Amino acid sequence: MAAGGTEKYLQTIAMLLPKDKFEVDFFYTVDAPFIRSSFIHPPNDPRRRELVEASGVNVIEVHVDAKIGDKEPYDWVNTNLWDYFNESNYDFIVSARGGYPEYPFNLINDTKIIDTIHSFTGEDKPNICQAILLCNWQRDKWVESGGNSKKAVVIPTVVKVPAKKSSKLRGKLEIPEDAFVYGFHQGNREEIFSPVSLQAYNHIKHSKNYFLIMGGAHQHRQLASQIDSS
Repeated sequence: MAAGGTEKYLQTIAMLLPKDKFEVDFFYTVDAPFIRSSFIHPPNDPRRRELVEASGVNVIEVHVDAKIGDKEPYDWVNTNLWDYFNESNYDFIVSARGGYPEYPFNLINDTKIIDTIHSFTGEDKPNICQAILLCNWQRDKWVESGGNSKKAVVIPTVVKVPAKKSSKLRGKLEIPEDAFVYGFHQGNREEIFSPVSLQAYNHIKHSKNYFLIMGGAHQHRQLASQIDSS
């Protein structure tokens, strides 16, 4: 129930499924520490839970003491997941994950799985019936690393567009009202840095165009400085 991109992607799917056709359970874990890994998962956001529940989704918190962080399938330590979850209760299961063999999906072998893949590591097993990739480049990388091309479907990021409301952010950042603002949000993590967005913006930079990054890595700041001075 964090506010990160992968988490919000799955939350959005759960919210958008029509509740007159689907009964949706959303399982999420407490933000447990990772063993033998420096990775720190962003904390759960109670506002995200409230939003998902308001859409008619049954939200279920799962306890886990810790997660193994240095070896697939990244097992969970002392979890009560199986007290709440039984795959035979579901017609299908939707994931949001990197694509490599991962707990608990490695133990779900009968019920159909619809994977949404957010990296490009591929795996295939009989009950994965569909894998949703975000772009053709990612799909090709995923297939090269073991994904089944016959199950791949490219669907760009699903976004639930909120109602428009006024914001004071332009004034706070001294961005003119008639300027066009590009940008994205990302965790402060160097390992997921990519120069592509800023390099693309460099081709259209103009006094009436602004690029706003919320969060982002130190490398984004370095590259932005280079572009600003070029």
